[in-house]
Amino acid sequence: MSTTFDSIDGATSRALVGGVESFRFNSAGPNKVAPGVITLAMLTTGAMPLGVGQTWQAVTRTKNVNYTNSTGRPIGIAYSIQTNGTHQLNIDGIFVINNTDVSGVGITGFSVIPAGSVYYTAGSGLESWFELR
Repeated sequence: MSTTFDSIDGATSRALVGGVESFRFNSAGPNKVAPGVITLAMLTTGAMPLGVGQTWQAVTRTKNVNYTNSTGRPIGIAYSIQTNGTHQLNIDGIFVINNTDVSGVGITGFSVIPAGSVYYTAGSGLESWFELR
């Protein structure tokens, strides 16, 4: 693990606590890491970019029902709305998408749901819903 440790700029100590390797940063180093502890698990899972190790899944979402992203990582959602439908997407109490008068056209969209966020869809005409998780 010394090569992994050596490649993390600004780390001032390394510890193995309860089988979890962590690196302590006392001040922001050249890599702009804030003071605190970063575990190896954080580097290998939570910090992974959207889409890495995730796959598209067709899911059914019932309108006006809260769902929680409990994956520990951001997820992507893609959806399509029928012609003359309406669509709203609420994430953590904020309508981030508010298509209330879709007449004569179908719409597709994409959004990111942060880890731990609560989300729901509202409106009519939702044709498909896929999640990258």
